[in-house]
Amino acid sequence: MVRHPGFIRHLGPEEALGVIIWSPGFDSIRNGHPEPLTGAMPHFLDWLYGHGWDVYYMAREGTTQISDRKEHAAAIRRAVRGLARAGYAKIVLGGQSAGGTYQMIAASEDLGLHAIMLFASGPTTGDDSFDDLLANSIAERFVVTHFSEDTTIGTREEARIRGLLEAKARPALLIHEPEGQVGHGAAFQSAFARSFGDCLLKFLDPEGKPASLRTCQ
Repeated sequence: MVRHPGFIRHLGPEEALGVIIWSPGFDSIRNGHPEPLTGAMPHFLDWLYGHGWDVYYMAREGTTQISDRKEHAAAIRRAVRGLARAGYAKIVLGGQSAGGTYQMIAASEDLGLHAIMLFASGPTTGDDSFDDLLANSIAERFVVTHFSEDTTIGTREEARIRGLLEAKARPALLIHEPEGQVGHGAAFQSAFARSFGDCLLKFLDPEGKPASLRTCQ
């Protein structure tokens, strides 16, 4: 876990609303894990960061093979526990694509998470399914985002995701195929931040009491 250059200043556990641990996806250019100090960060994290959330970047070592998923998840758990010991009361896991897969596996243990946020998250290979991993994830709140024309993870039915979230009986935010925002990496774009930054901020607000299942209007 490192301080990404774009999020180097931290308010600390006494002043921040909470802390977000961001887990990136697979880097197709590097054909592996992203470079931890130069990896791309989604614009919406800037919005959350600018409104009181501290942000850490989950740097990964090892391979991207299915066999290493548990090790990556174990590293996330260690990061969560370390931040909890440091005094952060509200800890959020956020992940893109494969990063979301690792976050869900980590959250299969009760870590006392405030929320887990999944953006175009897998897995696309192996015995684990998105449905099973989401169903087994433990957090107080959930954000699930999926985009149309995502050729990496394909199509996901809104009704199925909605059913999974409703079964969890926890506050949940579903952003499904928003108009004009397409492709696997759409959450990284400034257009997504402009459209949904405020909605995410309100949903994560530790003082707020979001509905059991809502969408951004």
